[in-house]
Amino acid sequence: MATLTERSLTALNVKVINRKLVMGALYSPTGLTKMQLVQNLKMSLSTVDQNLKDLLSAGIIEELGFCHSTGGRKAKLLHVKSRLKVAVGIFALKHEVRFIALDLYGNPIGKACIALDFACSSEYLTALNEHFVAFLHHHAIKREELLPLRFAVQGLVDTTGQKVTFGRILHNESLTAAALSEALDCEVMLCHDAFAAAFWEVLSHPGLEDAVLMLLNRNFGGALIIDGKVLTGLHGRSGVIEHYCVDPHGPRCYCGAQGCLECYCSAEALTRLSGKAAAQFFTALRDGDIQALELWEEYLQHLALAARNCLCLVDGKLILSGYLSAFLIADDIARLCQYISQGSAIALKPCDVIISKAGDETAALGAAHMALQEFLHAKILPH
Repeated sequence: MATLTERSLTALNVKVINRKLVMGALYSPTGLTKMQLVQNLKMSLSTVDQNLKDLLSAGIIEELGFCHSTGGRKAKLLHVKSRLKVAVGIFALKHEVRFIALDLYGNPIGKACIALDFACSSEYLTALNEHFVAFLHHHAIKREELLPLRFAVQGLVDTTGQKVTFGRILHNESLTAAALSEALDCEVMLCHDAFAAAFWEVLSHPGLEDAVLMLLNRNFGGALIIDGKVLTGLHGRSGVIEHYCVDPHGPRCYCGAQGCLECYCSAEALTRLSGKAAAQFFTALRDGDIQALELWEEYLQHLALAARNCLCLVDGKLILSGYLSAFLIADDIARLCQYISQGSAIALKPCDVIISKAGDETAALGAAHMALQEFLHAKILPH
């Protein structure tokens, strides 16, 4: 026979489970009525009614309006508040910082791109905080609404998200989550920009299982996706395609090695080789400029070589994301697939290539969604 304590614990567990089920069902942009909850969850009306009263009183859910009436009194629609919490993703680059804020349903609240030269210094952190506070104020985001921030960086991050383990681009090895948390007066976790971008691609392509992501930003990046999850590895170094060796006698990479893919397929490399900014280069390319055509041919061949080798390890989709992805056209993808498949066991078709729609906002967007998904699975969605 169960003791009084055991019976109390069982009752408490049932109450917690029911609360999570109700909140999970009400996590819907369109909302549900009380009777729909009763039917969907197979709960008694009294249990649902009590949970709704408690959640409304706590400010967790809100009324959306009334559903369409089929006769008689209209039923109220309820859902979890879209501004119950706000997820903010930040992406720091050499000369700018990007902010993106999302509501609880992943809808954009606001975004900003601020000119700010990166430095591991108190002056940088002070300036970053000033821009952060201005961003929150401009979009009427309250401090109590904020989820722990995700701060995407160019550099490898330890598996706990607390420190940069390799950061030769920005020389940010001394950057820590603790320093950012103190400067921004809220909890912060670090994440690798390519991993954040891959996280976003998994979310935005339901059913995506295995893929190789190539982040065509000012500096190249990469990530591997296995079974719908971004692979980080033992030390957070999985998928660093940017340091795949294209030519051991090639130009020296910022990492210290020679001939890394970064030296050939980053946006900075394209600018260095062409003498033109990306927008100018692609204008010249589409206009048939001979030099631009030759450089682009070399670019695609180097990209194809790296993609072919990665796809030997991960038999999945190829995702092209980041800054340069916005300039790609169907002919580029067809030729890339041709170079990958030529004389190889890897036969890639254009339908197996995904072009990201977020462009150079992908890392900040992915960082915000990382914070959002962690909260939803911990507090809202049933296990």
